[in-house]
Amino acid sequence: MEDIEYYRIPVYNFPYDVEEDDEETVEENAELRSLMPFAIVGSEEVVEIGGRKVRARQYPWGVVEVDDPKHSDFLAIRSALLYSHLVDLKEITFDFLYENYRTEKLSKAVE
Repeated sequence: MEDIEYYRIPVYNFPYDVEEDDEETVEENAELRSLMPFAIVGSEEVVEIGGRKVRARQYPWGVVEVDDPKHSDFLAIRSALLYSHLVDLKEITFDFLYENYRTEKLSKAVE
């Protein structure tokens, strides 16, 4: 996180207000903040481990499971992006990214 702050890289900080938000929201956002920066493992490979098939990456030293919270923050970030924070993601994408793009294109058209 030091490098992120040093280089002023904007990140979504999972905001909450203890006085206004419900306890579940406060706990969830505090948990997500504690995981930052996220450690994400991805794989399309399916591996059989202990009789069950899981998405994982195989390395010489062992296997890293995509859906195991001890190995990866994938489940937490997937849940945040697709469920609990989807509206925020849409609003930020529109308000920040699209509006910046639109402003840039309109200012070039005027020149």
